Amino acid sequence: MTNSDMRLDSAIDHCGACGVHCPRTAHASLTACQAGACKIIQCDSAYGDCDGQYANGCEASLADSDGQSDTEIDHCGACGVRCPRTMGVNFTACEAGTCKISLCIWPYADCDKQYANGCEGKKNDFAPCYNSWECQSCVCSNYFGQGFVCH
Repeated sequence: MTNSDMRLDSAIDHCGACGVHCPRTAHASLTACQAGACKIIQCDSAYGDCDGQYANGCEASLADSDGQSDTEIDHCGACGVRCPRTMGVNFTACEAGTCKISLCIWPYADCDKQYANGCEGKKNDFAPCYNSWECQSCVCSNYFGQGFVCH
């Protein structure tokens, strides 16, 4: 009764003692009995058992922010992978298992779509952006609302 005896998932009827079964748990695709305790062997795709607790299953969504925001994101793509604050960023998110910038601090912009360097471009609302280092491929506008594409 200390292991699964080749029985997996919901077929485990005696784990650690007679009649103690390993119930289905959230987002766990494969469970087993090891050393007399129910264990998660494999999680559903894009989920992780980051806290190691059988009762709550594979509790962490690794593909998206799962209700977390900004610096609270601590499991993005894998358990323990955080989305740290970067330059000029107001809000971060986890999308498809990758840290993303949700919102930049005005007047900055994420021109190159690289999370590591944050919101590296600066919008200029009162003057054209012709070849300015402040634009870096962002779309800027002047005070008349006319758009200029920066190069």
